[in-house]
Amino acid sequence: MSGDAQVTGSKRIRIENNEIFVNDRAINAMGILMNIMMSNMRLDLNTSVLPGRILKMEMSPGGKWAIEVEDTRSEVRTVLSLVENEITLVQQCNDVLFSYSGHLQLDSEAIEILWSDDGMRSAVFLNGVLVTVYDLANQRMINSTLNGDDLIPVPAKFFEKGIIGNIGQVISINIRTNHKGF
Repeated sequence: MSGDAQVTGSKRIRIENNEIFVNDRAINAMGILMNIMMSNMRLDLNTSVLPGRILKMEMSPGGKWAIEVEDTRSEVRTVLSLVENEITLVQQCNDVLFSYSGHLQLDSEAIEILWSDDGMRSAVFLNGVLVTVYDLANQRMINSTLNGDDLIPVPAKFFEKGIIGNIGQVISINIRTNHKGF
């Protein structure tokens, strides 16, 4: 099977020799679909199943990492996961972007997740505002803050150059040097 389709102004899907490419980046569609199905089921402390809603998910170049933005019905969270065996997401950390009550006024079109070319930094934008940067090499993250009702964006330099020094929060992630592709 082969073909090419422009999905949006910035997204192009190409199928070549039964492989799927998004913006010329190879993806494992079956693995992503399995992860989405598994991620949509969360267990709470009462062991009842709570459906989570993944608003957006992007894999890093090379498919070693994934960032999800998800809605838990009272919070919007970012989830950083290590991808193992091309189909298993191993959560490394998650962080609350914001809490809410009532109906969430955010859809997936308002969310953009970018990765650096080396797959070691990611940026999450909500409505064009940079709200979170993960720097895997320096094991740090930084979120936007609120000043009253005003959202103070994360400076773009942290995505472009990394989070150096004591800025943001330390994240404890498992960067495996023996992981496939490292």
